Amino acid sequence: RGFQEHKATAHFQEFCTAITKRFAKASEQVNAVERLLQQREQQHTAKLIRNVQENEKEKLLLTSALFVELMRLDDQEQSTEPDATISSLLEQSVATLKEKNAAIVERINDTLEEIRETLTELCETE
Repeated sequence: RGFQEHKATAHFQEFCTAITKRFAKASEQVNAVERLLQQREQQHTAKLIRNVQENEKEKLLLTSALFVELMRLDDQEQSTEPDATISSLLEQSVATLKEKNAAIVERINDTLEEIRETLTELCETE
């Protein structure tokens, strides 16, 4: 939503910077949890957390690439002389990035479910 609101404004860079700071803070917190789990000899759960972090990083890169392609497609469509071939290639690229993004979201959700199950088992044994 924020991307759509800010993409064609002077606030876009500010928006991106704010989002980057939020991601960095969240990542620091998750890394702290991972370290704590390792210290408590919960290597499997720590590994799952690391997996989520790596997938989230990949998702962020895919999302960034998707936004760039969407801006390029929007620019192409707003052009005074749009090129159908370029538009088609950009549309294919957007579709591919959306598919990859959906797949990584599914992997993240699967891993989060495994973390929930692991933590439930851990709580039941303590």
